[in-house]
Amino acid sequence: MKRFKIRFADSSDREVILDVIKYGQVICLRDNTFIVLEPALNHLNELGAKFVNLGEESWDRVVRTLRRAMCSA
Repeated sequence: MKRFKIRFADSSDREVILDVIKYGQVICLRDNTFIVLEPALNHLNELGAKFVNLGEESWDRVVRTLRRAMCSA
């Protein structure tokens, strides 16, 4: 399944991420970006959330990002 990196346009729109969790794994990164599954994008559009799609993320890149975050913590 495809994963996408997104950033919310407004901090108040970030609250919808709690509803998006129902559609699968959500990864929150330190720079206030999120990695979500493809069905979550459709749900965010249905909710009218304002977000920027930063592009598709491969699973390998997701894993590398998480490993870097854990090593620098």
